[in-house]
Amino acid sequence: MRLPVARVDATLRAVGMVGVGLLTADELAAQWRVTRGHVYALVKSGVLPAVRVGRSLRIPEQAVRAFIAAGGWRKQPEHTAGVRG
Repeated sequence: MRLPVARVDATLRAVGMVGVGLLTADELAAQWRVTRGHVYALVKSGVLPAVRVGRSLRIPEQAVRAFIAAGGWRKQPEHTAGVRG
């Protein structure tokens, strides 16, 4: 089912996302030179915020800038996962 453009615009206004640049996982993966799966893993882990537009995933450009400004994210090596120092 397709939503009318006016309804999509109203929804985006309601959540404060009008005029926000949105990237697809493929677009971000190409920019970062990583796989689309890596982008999805970052989103799934909650490290990189994203929104759903229908069945599609979109990542706000401002979330990408914030992620980079925070220094990105590195997965802990398996042998130290869960170990507190």
